[in-house]
Order: sequence, then structure tokens, then C-alpha cells
Amino acid sequence: AIFTCGGAAGLLGGFAIGGWLEGWVGWRGTFLAVGVPGILLAIVVQMGVKERRAEAREPVTPGVIGRILADVRIRYLLLTQALANLVTFSQLQWMPAFFERSFEIDRGTLGVTIALTRGVGMIVGMLLGGAISDRLYRRHPLGPVTLIACAHALAFAPAVSIYFSGNLTAAFTLAALAGLVSSAAIGPELSMIQTVVPPENRASGSALSGLVSSLVGLSAGPLIVGLLSDALMPSY
Repeated sequence: AIFTCGGAAGLLGGFAIGGWLEGWVGWRGTFLAVGVPGILLAIVVQMGVKERRAEAREPVTPGVIGRILADVRIRYLLLTQALANLVTFSQLQWMPAFFERSFEIDRGTLGVTIALTRGVGMIVGMLLGGAISDRLYRRHPLGPVTLIACAHALAFAPAVSIYFSGNLTAAFTLAALAGLVSSAAIGPELSMIQTVVPPENRASGSALSGLVSSLVGLSAGPLIVGLLSDALMPSY
């Protein structure tokens, strides 16, 4: 959960800084500006981090992936993570457009407000979810699974209510609450995959988790919402 907070912190900073930059240098200049830190970080890593010789490990082959996916627990965890990320990334991608079109809020204010509501909510939710999951696991090995199910179920109502709210403050409050509750499942999802996968295949299990989440959540999610939005647009 602490590890994944890095992504939420980047999201928080991206919304806050990106919205301000877009109003100052335009969206093209913003894309150029946000690429600079990555270049600087690459130089720092190249100059300051020494390469270590990796120990011999079993290569990732279709057989290794097949053994991992043969465990039904892994398949269910990956499916849960993929569908949860589909909803999360779809909301994050289209939420700025929703607020801008529905409430006519300027992009600079919008970026900062989303960062302070949805972004902070996600960070708090991740940390709380990780801490609660650790305590549940001490009582029963399946405790984190219960937390995952409850977090996704409880996040449904506030996540849907955002788009039926006619009040800006209420909509942002619901967005923060939905982010907090749903993010509580992220740490347990990743840790349970590492718990179930054989020790020698943990890196492959983690890579498979990232692959499925990216393809279904990050790639397909926003695309599906865009296609549905076009298809459901009223015609007169």
C-alpha cells in the first residue's frame, strides 16, 4: 500500500500542476514540461545507481505463466484487479471533462481540487487499507480478501452518486469518498497475489498483475467509456 501511494502522489501532483500549466503554456507546452522530470531522473539514475549482477532466475516462459494461472485464486485476484482498475482509470480519465462540462469550472482550479479531493482520498485509503489488511491477516489468512470485497462494494454508491449530484461541493466530496474506499483494496490485492504465487515466481506474478491491469484498466477502460459516450449521445 505504501509503494502504490507513489502512483497516487504522482496523480495528485499531475492534476494540480498540470491544470495550472495548461492555463499558462497550453496543453502542448504542458506535455513537454511534464516530460522534463523523467529525463532528469533518468540522468540521475544513470550516473548515481550502480548496476548489480542479477542472480540466475527461471526465465519467464509460457509454462511459467501457465503454472501461475493454473491457480484459481490467482485468476480471481487478477480478474478483480483488472475490473477495479477499469472503473478507477475510466473515472480518473473522464472526471475532469465531467466537472468542466457540468459545472463550468476552469481547468486550473479543477486540477487542484481533484488533487486535493480524489488524490488525497486515494492516498489515505491506500494507507488505511494496508494497515487494516495486515491486522485482518493476523486473525485469518482470508481477512484481506474480505476487505477487498467490502471496499469495492462500498465504493459503488459514492462513485455513481458523483454523476447525479447537482452541487459542486457534494460532487467533489463524493469523489474523495469513492477514491478513499475503493483504494483500500489496492494494497491487499497486490499483497495477496504475492502471497499465493510460489516464491520463485513472485516477480512474474507481479509483472502479470501489472500487464492485466494496464491492458484492461488503463488501456481499455477510458476507451470503453469514450465509445459508450459517443454511442449514447442523444440525436435529434
